[in-house]
Amino acid sequence: ILKILNVKYVITPGQINNENLQLISSDQNNNLFLYLFKDYLQRGFFVDDYIVIADEFDRINKINSKEYNPEKTAILETEINDKVDKPDSSYSNIIEYSPNLIKFEVFTTEQALFVISEVDYPPGWKFYLDGERKETIYKTQSCRSIRDCSGR
Repeated sequence: ILKILNVKYVITPGQINNENLQLISSDQNNNLFLYLFKDYLQRGFFVDDYIVIADEFDRINKINSKEYNPEKTAILETEINDKVDKPDSSYSNIIEYSPNLIKFEVFTTEQALFVISEVDYPPGWKFYLDGERKETIYKTQSCRSIRDCSGR
């Protein structure tokens, strides 16, 4: 869940012993601990493949399963119209970031699925590739809140 929510740091009211969390700092007076989540995802990345799960509850179950790896497989709500492949080589770098704009420099050897780890705001999202506006954006790993992602 922390991966798909783009969590990099975790603050807890007490210590946690987890191999994916590295203690960075603590406030002993208030019993607060700051951890680096070592397995965090980049803001944008290419995935190897995708699966389509239309039902919200089935998506939540898949997201919560131990075998699911969001770095490798995206979960989509609808089928993609274009063919996408696993890239032999790819990279992405953020070249500009603000609350209203994210610009990536990307490269891939194949027509691949690029996942941006951001909350979905349908009325405001606009997507450009090489300066040309694209109309289709596929929603991935849909969780409306932390509670939704953690199951019911």
